[in-house]
Amino acid sequence: MNRMVDEIGRGKKSLIFFLFIYLSTPFFSFAAENEELPLDPSILIYSSTHGPVSYVKEFEGVLTVNITAFEQITQIWLNGELHRSPQTSRVALDLPFNLSGTPFVFKIQAITSNGINQKIFTIHHGTKPKPKSSPFQLIGIFGVTSTDNLNNETLSSDKDSALKAALTLVPSYRISYNTNTDILIKGIWLRDKYTKDEFAGKEIAFSRLSSQWIMKKTQLGEITAELGGSDIRTDNSNILVSEEHSKTEIYLSGKIKQKLRPKMNWNIGLRLKSKDSIPEPLNANYDADAIELKLNAGLKGEIVDIKVALKSGYTINEAKGKYLDYSSLNFSIKESITIGDWTPSLKHYRKDRNMANPDPDKDNLTPYYSTHTVVLKLKYNLGSNLIFSLDAKEKKQSSNIEDYNYTQNTMTFAATYIF
Repeated sequence: MNRMVDEIGRGKKSLIFFLFIYLSTPFFSFAAENEELPLDPSILIYSSTHGPVSYVKEFEGVLTVNITAFEQITQIWLNGELHRSPQTSRVALDLPFNLSGTPFVFKIQAITSNGINQKIFTIHHGTKPKPKSSPFQLIGIFGVTSTDNLNNETLSSDKDSALKAALTLVPSYRISYNTNTDILIKGIWLRDKYTKDEFAGKEIAFSRLSSQWIMKKTQLGEITAELGGSDIRTDNSNILVSEEHSKTEIYLSGKIKQKLRPKMNWNIGLRLKSKDSIPEPLNANYDADAIELKLNAGLKGEIVDIKVALKSGYTINEAKGKYLDYSSLNFSIKESITIGDWTPSLKHYRKDRNMANPDPDKDNLTPYYSTHTVVLKLKYNLGSNLIFSLDAKEKKQSSNIEDYNYTQNTMTFAATYIF
């Protein structure tokens, strides 16, 4: 009796298994046949609401898909299942989706008598992630500058005009310590060269290496700490190693930047610099070795598509030579607007420097110098990596020392490439 019951049970299981195979075989075989159909390029599948890969803020929504073809569309398959048999050349589909933590994928296949075409739509919740950029970046700048008063002479008859070329390289390497902290190692290498050898003493060779510790999101905003050093030389007869060593500097700085509202932020920073002047003066009262402390502040915003940047700074310079002690105050405002690939800008810059002590070489006066600079610039973006710019600058300095009053005009054309 028990053997009979077992045989009946096994018979029922076998019957269910063969029934399942029989019913599912047409589906699997037909789905497999879809992949073997020839491509029909006349079938166009597109969405008016989403792209092939979309990011949305809502968890629920509707994907609208339109399908057109030259021939009648006989079947539409959705994610491997037969969705509709329209028998028409135009079809509109409204496909609801619900995002529950994972992307929603629609694989749509349309079939005509000529073949098949398909398209996949993937919908994510949230914002589209930014593509990962290379940790290494190199910026190269080549410029040509002409000036009408190289030596800052007061009298027009004494003015020397000059033309120079300059090359600047700015390499940087960014290390992501974690999602909130970056370490940025950055260098600057600048060399300029005048067309006349008599101006070799005015040529600048500037090199800097610095390391920044950047904490992007704190209660105070973005915090940056920087440690760096600079080497300054003159006379670029040998473009790699300049002839005259002028100065070395080591500095430590910190900056806090806060976002006030969209398109507006402000920052404040402090920098301590040690300056070592290489040439030793005959008179120790003119020793340029110094400790410099500078306080900076800035505000950036946008008003009716016009970008405005305000900067100010206060500097105290404590030199070994008492006649080189000074304090200075500077302020600048820059307005710019982007029109397509063009960006014109206008910048005003003022700096007032007051020496601390009367100078016997300057009729025992306590010198002060006030400099006002105006820069008109036009920038053109040729693609995402190449930038051309042309700027005209006028610099005027007034002083209680007669020989230090002058006007200087310069014109610079530059090309910047971001590698």
